[in-house]
Amino acid sequence: DWRINFGQNMKYYDQITLTSLTQRICAPDRYEAEMSTRVAEFLRDIRAYMGTNPLFNGPALVRVALLVWGLTVVGDLTQCWDLARALRALPRKPETRICRDGSSLKLDSIGPGRVVWIVCIIFVRVTSSMFLWELGNQFLCFHTISTAEILLNAVALEIVLNIDEAMFAL
Repeated sequence: DWRINFGQNMKYYDQITLTSLTQRICAPDRYEAEMSTRVAEFLRDIRAYMGTNPLFNGPALVRVALLVWGLTVVGDLTQCWDLARALRALPRKPETRICRDGSSLKLDSIGPGRVVWIVCIIFVRVTSSMFLWELGNQFLCFHTISTAEILLNAVALEIVLNIDEAMFAL
């Protein structure tokens, strides 16, 4: 057990501060513990991430980023739902027919082949949105330690979900 072999071992007892290694590790603000620079920086990052104000710390920012990301994905799923409802409202005929109505075009009927393709596209889009939602949640929750990275990662997720629409808008 680490506590017995190292944490409370007299070999690691500090004669100046009269503390065991366990005490120094558990209270890093009061004592400098013997640890690598990487571990010390990681602990410092965690303390900065947790912050002192529960409303403006890392976990609160992650919650906000998750909420915004979830709402973005829900918006994408709503577009898929609207497309499915519009497809359902179109009259079905053996072939697709487009009529000219003045200066605009009107979709008069849609054929079964196109219906199958549109349903497949809707399925792929819903599946990819759900997959991106799950990966985005994991990305924000488990791969971000600093508050600046949370904002950067949230913006990156927005770009990933909306890059196709931005490209087609050009």
